[in-house]
Amino acid sequence: FKKERTLEENSGKAFHDPALIGYEELMEQKEIFCQVTVPRTLQIQADRGLFREALENLVENAVKYSPQGGEIRISIKDSKEKSCLQIENTGVHIPTDKIPCLFQAFYRQEESRSKETGGAGLGLYLVKKALELQHISYEAQNTQEGFQISLWLKKTQTSEKLQTESRETSDKNDKLSV
Repeated sequence: FKKERTLEENSGKAFHDPALIGYEELMEQKEIFCQVTVPRTLQIQADRGLFREALENLVENAVKYSPQGGEIRISIKDSKEKSCLQIENTGVHIPTDKIPCLFQAFYRQEESRSKETGGAGLGLYLVKKALELQHISYEAQNTQEGFQISLWLKKTQTSEKLQTESRETSDKNDKLSV
């Protein structure tokens, strides 16, 4: 399996290294290339355990359902208040009318896959529940090259930013609110 990091070697370890552990052998067997593009540091508002389980499930699906020689791309697009985590696997498309069903309990895209890849069709349902509990928005869609799931993650505010906002609020309202 080939893995490429487009930023520093330690960049974003919290996002991709734990999620890829355990899938290296399958990725190597399937000759899957994994491209990870994440910032060095990123602080988000999320429950560490729930978020990690959701992320691992998304990566597991990307590996299982990528074809031989496919590519998995994990990236983060950053904006001022949110970051968008995208996990895309190439070479697969899902009928557009079936995409909303992916997050339903016990749904299997193809029944024949259950013998090949295992599972009861609960993975993405559990991802959905974990994300909803944390108020994390998500979207699944076909791309030109494959299938992608995007998560919109709220950033945490640094104490410096909170202090600035508190001062601004205080100046405007003549009272301090944090």
